[in-house]
Amino acid sequence: GVRSDPVAGEYVALLDGLDEAMEAGNIDMMEAWYAELVNFVCRLTPGEQHGLAQAENLDGWNPERRRDLEMRAVAAGLVADFGPIHRTGDEDSDDDCSIM
Repeated sequence: GVRSDPVAGEYVALLDGLDEAMEAGNIDMMEAWYAELVNFVCRLTPGEQHGLAQAENLDGWNPERRRDLEMRAVAAGLVADFGPIHRTGDEDSDDDCSIM
């Protein structure tokens, strides 16, 4: 299951943290969690990224809920500042993971 997969476990923890920060309306925490999430996903292999993107239910995070979170990140200006959570692979994949 998900719990035995450390990649999925960390991904879920980051999604949960970002979600909670958004619920609280704490922009500093939202930025911190979002930056962590983008860096984390960026370091994964394409296969790992694909696995997370396809996962139907990671501890309550289905694709629809993840899309909703990303839309809220767009609305909060996080995507503009830090880029999308999952890069599509169309961009130059040479760019390193440092987003600062």
